[in-house]
Amino acid sequence: MAEQPSPVPVFDVFLSHNSKDKPTVILLAKRLEAAGVKVWLDAWELRPGHPWQDALEEIIASTRSAAVLVGQDGIGPWENREMRALLNQFVRRGLPVIPVLLPDCPQQPELPLLLQEFTWVDCRKGKEEEGFHRLVWGITGVKPESIQAPKASSGDGNKPKNVPVLQTAPKKHYKINLQTVYAALGAVILGVVSYAQFFIPPQQPTAAKPTQQVAVVQVPKPVETKNPPAVESSGSGKEAGKAPPKQALACADCPEMVPLPAGEFMMGAAPSEAGAGKDEQPRHLVKIKAFSIGKYEVTQGQWKAVMGSNPSYFKQCGDNCPVEIVSWNDVQTFIKTLNQKTGGHYRLPSEAEWEYACRAGQDTLYCGGNDLDAVAWHDGNSGNQTHPVGGKQANAFGLYDMSGNVWEWVQDCYHGSYQGAPGDGSAWGGGAECAYRVLRGGSFGSSQSSVRCAYRGSSGPVNRDNRLGFRIVLSPL
Repeated sequence: MAEQPSPVPVFDVFLSHNSKDKPTVILLAKRLEAAGVKVWLDAWELRPGHPWQDALEEIIASTRSAAVLVGQDGIGPWENREMRALLNQFVRRGLPVIPVLLPDCPQQPELPLLLQEFTWVDCRKGKEEEGFHRLVWGITGVKPESIQAPKASSGDGNKPKNVPVLQTAPKKHYKINLQTVYAALGAVILGVVSYAQFFIPPQQPTAAKPTQQVAVVQVPKPVETKNPPAVESSGSGKEAGKAPPKQALACADCPEMVPLPAGEFMMGAAPSEAGAGKDEQPRHLVKIKAFSIGKYEVTQGQWKAVMGSNPSYFKQCGDNCPVEIVSWNDVQTFIKTLNQKTGGHYRLPSEAEWEYACRAGQDTLYCGGNDLDAVAWHDGNSGNQTHPVGGKQANAFGLYDMSGNVWEWVQDCYHGSYQGAPGDGSAWGGGAECAYRVLRGGSFGSSQSSVRCAYRGSSGPVNRDNRLGFRIVLSPL
C-alpha cells in the first residue's frame, strides 16, 4: 500500500535567517513559541536527507507570515532565487512580511526600498521588550494589551487575559508594486546577531484578549487509566525504572502524588538528538533524592478547591482539565495556600527532578515512549485546546501528560546552558538576576520538538498564558 502523505501543518511565521546564526535563531524561535506563536524553522521542520528546496511550496502553503531580521551586518546579498520567490509569494498573497531591527542593528542601517515601505519592528537596545510584543502583534494580528492605549472600564474585568490560541491568519494586507518586490528582495539576507538576552521570554505579561475564532468545547472527563506495569531502566537512569505504589491523598481535593525512588540519570539532550538546542547541553549526570510528584498536572477543580476561583481560559473543558493562565508567582501562592490548609510541604519540582520523573529510567524522546500521539497532546492532535488529564499513555512511573497538554512551571531560574548546573537535583537559582523561570514539557500547541523530555522553555514569573500550567512535588520530611 502506498504511503499516505502527512497533512500539511499550519505555522504562524517563517523565520528568514542566515544558517551561521542558527543558535541565536533557535532561541528566538523558542521565545516566540513560548508566546503562543507557531514557528517554521528549518532546523525543526526540514526532513534530513531531502532537498530543502522541495519544502518551499509547503512553506508558502502553510505559513501565515514571514519575518526578515536585520542585525549588525545590515542587509547583504541574497543569491538564492527560490528564497527570493518565497518571500515574493508572501507579498502576493497579502500576508505580512515583517522587517525586524535586532538589538545590535546599526542606528542608521542601509535598507532596501521595499522594506522601507513596511512598518518596521524596532528591537534595538532599550526597545527590546516593546519590540518583541510588536513582532507578535505583526504575526498574529492581535494587539498586546501592554501597548494598547488605556480604556475606560467596561465591566469586563473578569475576562481572561491570555495569549490567544492562534487559529486565523492575520488580517492586515499590504499594497505594493511587485516589480519593486523582485528588485528589492534580490538584495535581502538575514543578519541575526548573538544577543541571547533578547530572545529569552519577557519579564512582563504578553496578554491579549482572545479572538472570536477560538473554539472552546466541552470535553467529557476521561475514564481512569491504570498504571502500566513496572519497566526496568534502559540506561538513562539508575534505580529509576519501576512504577511506585500509589500514595494516599493529604485531603479530598489534593493532587494525587506518586512516590519516586532515589536514583541518578543523564540530564539534557545528546548533541545528535533531533531538535536539540544549545540550552539542553552539555548532558550531565544528576543524582536525585527520593520525592513524590503529582500523577497529573494540577487541575481546574483542584485549583478552585484551594483558591476559590478558576483562572483558566478553557473552563468548558471541565474540572478534570489542567488549570492554565497561571503565572509562576500565582503557582507559588497556590502552593503556600495548599500547605497552610494541609500542613504539607508541597513545592514546585526542580528542573532536574522534573526531567528525572519524565524519563522514568528510560531514554525515549517523549515522556512514556517515542510514539508521540500515544503519549502527548500536541499541535498535531489536540484541536488547539487542553484535554482532561490522564487521557494519554503514562510513563514507567505512572505519570501522565509530562509531554504536552500544558507547559509546566518548575522552580529553577533559566540559564542558557547546563554549564555549572548543580548535580544533586536541587533547583538552580540566580539571585537578583533570576528574571526568567524554566518551563518544561510543551503544550497542546507545541511542535514535536518542543514536547521532548529534554526541551527547555522559559518565561517571566509574572506571565500568564492559556498554555501554562504545573504539577507539584512533595519531599519526605
